[in-house]
Formats: sequence, structure tokens, C-alpha cells
Amino acid sequence: MLGTNSEELNVILRRLVLYFLCHSTNMYFLVAVSCLC
Repeated sequence: MLGTNSEELNVILRRLVLYFLCHSTNMYFLVAVSCLC
């Protein structure tokens, strides 16, 4: 299944990466604050 659906898995991984990049701004802010403190 992994070999036949490799393209679909790549699309899903790309969507997950874009989702985390778009919705993890709060996490980046918390990390920046923790580093400054």
C-alpha cells in the first residue's frame, strides 16, 4: 500500500506541513518568549 499510494502520502504530508506552518505561529511566539526569558 505504501508503494502504490506514495504520491497520496506525499500530498498528505505536504498538507500537514502547510497546516502546522500556518497554525503554529503561537508556538513560535511561545518559543521566542521562552528563549528571551
